[in-house]
Amino acid sequence: MAREFLAPKKIVNGEGALADAASSIAGCGSKALIVTDFVMKKLGNLQMLTEVLDASGVQYSVYDEVNSEPTDSMVYEGVKRFDSERCNF
Repeated sequence: MAREFLAPKKIVNGEGALADAASSIAGCGSKALIVTDFVMKKLGNLQMLTEVLDASGVQYSVYDEVNSEPTDSMVYEGVKRFDSERCNF
């Protein structure tokens, strides 16, 4: 059976990838919606991202109520947050 995987034009990975991707992230728009969960917040991963966004002058809104098995209501809430916060990526 054939499978298809769609990915963004650019993927940055490896040590220091977040810092290296800062200029690409800044080029995506002026306000990001960060979709994450409590564990990523607790581990400090969210803070690492927000520090890069702050340094790049990118505004953001955080939606951290998602878990490993997102429900349709979580997706709808994320869309509402995206719209109400006027995010563009």
